[in-house]
Amino acid sequence: MDEYLETFCGVKIYRDGFRILPFGDVDNDWLELNAQRTSSPEFRIATQNTIGIVYITRDKNPGLQDVLSRENMYETPEFSSLKKFVNLGFDKYTALQLRERKKKERKIKEELADDRFLGDHRPSIERRNNGNSRFRMADH
Repeated sequence: MDEYLETFCGVKIYRDGFRILPFGDVDNDWLELNAQRTSSPEFRIATQNTIGIVYITRDKNPGLQDVLSRENMYETPEFSSLKKFVNLGFDKYTALQLRERKKKERKIKEELADDRFLGDHRPSIERRNNGNSRFRMADH
């Protein structure tokens, strides 16, 4: 998985089927994901653990203009809007991810509270050295 992320990480931009460089290169953080992650790492994603593609067309996005070398885009209001839009999608994703993580943490806390309440009267699962499991009732 690490090799896969190293090879494909970043959010790339394709216009009319052709990739616009340097967007999505390892050292290109056009969405400023890494800077946002520094301020709150548990709530943010980073370019090195993100894979994404933005598809645009010249006809429907005339305000998104390539520089003459076709290896970047001009900082136009439309480009700023594109960055905000993509970041909003990541914000929604991370909010959902955080909500699910908190649900799991609550469930674990509830299970731990149940364990403390039930004490030795709760069935448990033992793991033997060979990985097999067996149920047992705790001795009283």
